[in-house]
Amino acid sequence: AITSQRRVLAALEAEAASLQPLAAETRRQMRQVQLVRERLGQAHTGLVIFNELYAVVPQEISLHTFVVDEDSQISLHGTSHALSDAVKLVTTLEKSPRFERKDLRSSKVRKVRQTEVIDFHIVGRLEAGGG
Repeated sequence: AITSQRRVLAALEAEAASLQPLAAETRRQMRQVQLVRERLGQAHTGLVIFNELYAVVPQEISLHTFVVDEDSQISLHGTSHALSDAVKLVTTLEKSPRFERKDLRSSKVRKVRQTEVIDFHIVGRLEAGGG
């Protein structure tokens, strides 16, 4: 009787071990589903942020890239004719309740048809309750 119970136990342990990869994948998918649910709860966050940027970005600035990642990090790449315009944009974003930790990460001057253009990269983080 004990031998048969040990065989059953060994068979169950082997089956449980074979299910470990499936269990790990299921946990990963559950985390992804939870992330999607959280994002759906904030379905219009990207549009709201984009709308606010559209309202506050001066005409002198062209935004080329607008990215918000899973960790609510925001990244803006753009160009202007003066570094002061990019700095002014950072100052404007600092006044917004939607953004925290804004920073002009980089800027570079280049010539386009005899005119100086400033390429810039601004990074920040979305406020937890701002979206």
